[in-house]
Amino acid sequence: MTHVIRILKKDLFIEKPLYTPEFRKEFSVWPKSYHATGGYMEGKTLLLPQKHQQSAIAEKETSCILIIEDILKKEVEILAFKRPNTPWHYQFLSIHYASNLAFPVYLNYTKNDAFLGAPTRHDHKIGELKLETPHHYKLNGKIDWGRRQRRFREIELLISYLGEADAIEVRQTATTDILTTNQATRLVDERKILS
Repeated sequence: MTHVIRILKKDLFIEKPLYTPEFRKEFSVWPKSYHATGGYMEGKTLLLPQKHQQSAIAEKETSCILIIEDILKKEVEILAFKRPNTPWHYQFLSIHYASNLAFPVYLNYTKNDAFLGAPTRHDHKIGELKLETPHHYKLNGKIDWGRRQRRFREIELLISYLGEADAIEVRQTATTDILTTNQATRLVDERKILS
């Protein structure tokens, strides 16, 4: 079986003059629904679009597939992981597998501090991902690279466990409309007031 996790993300670097309270408020607004193009679950079958197929996905020993959709850039990335007992990494996230179909999600700040910026954070558990309990994760930071003007980074992720796939089917397209929030969504807001 292959575990399937979807991440919808908004991730933006902003120059200091544009980083205003009004911008942050507008950035935090999500559409009520999103037309996902990276694939979806139909029963116990994972449907993937042909243009995003990777050779590793077709292998039977794949333990997890991450479908990442950047809703600002309209880009899709699909990652496949083979080892169930090794954490699955995506940028600054580390996702672990627990035998009770719970997936602890950790912030891996130590290895990504240059790109996440200040304030300094400790590596820590963000939450535990379960079926029908998505997480809405918010994070920000300020980054000073040499003589360049200070930049700010705003990140929002909607992380959902879609279930276990017994089969993977590749289609020409595999799109579906999904709700971006629901009553079961767990909000984890780790943003700071930055200047």
